[in-house]
Amino acid sequence: TQLWQGPGDASLSFDVAHDQKFLYVAARVVDDRVVSGDRLQLRLDARSVSVRLGNSQLWEGTYYFTIDAPDEDGNTKLNVKAAYRKALPGTKVAARQTNSGYDVEVAIPIEFVISARQPDVMKIYDIEIANPTEFVRENQENQWQTFQFTPVVDDVDEPDQPSCSIVWRGTRDVHRRNTNYGHFVRSE
Repeated sequence: TQLWQGPGDASLSFDVAHDQKFLYVAARVVDDRVVSGDRLQLRLDARSVSVRLGNSQLWEGTYYFTIDAPDEDGNTKLNVKAAYRKALPGTKVAARQTNSGYDVEVAIPIEFVISARQPDVMKIYDIEIANPTEFVRENQENQWQTFQFTPVVDDVDEPDQPSCSIVWRGTRDVHRRNTNYGHFVRSE
């Protein structure tokens, strides 16, 4: 891992917002040299608070987004992984290089924040619901309240060299646990 040279070498500012369809993340990465291997990671733990407090391991209901730094034409690659689930269809990304690094915008379908809280089978008044995600989508749209999240910048100064990771909130175990991730609360 290379040494971080300060905020001009790699730093991050970001904002998070939502509407009824998407959770949005906009990030500005300051990087003195954008090269192959630079990327932004977004780590999202959308499980309910009680589940997150009971087990900080990134498990079902947690998501990992990797966005390669865009090339000069704005082309980028989005890789989405969901712990113990299939990929997240419908996730959108846009990116562009700037004079001081690059900007990234990601739109994550809100249904994944909602469905992360649901078991495979749910019982309501002794009625078994076989597809609780669909039931919640139809009957409790956007009833989520919180999630944990942290962005991570992976910066390389020379192509194909090891990266230096800058973590906004978390620990050395950021890839396996949500410990010290930022806690976001829904507002209307």
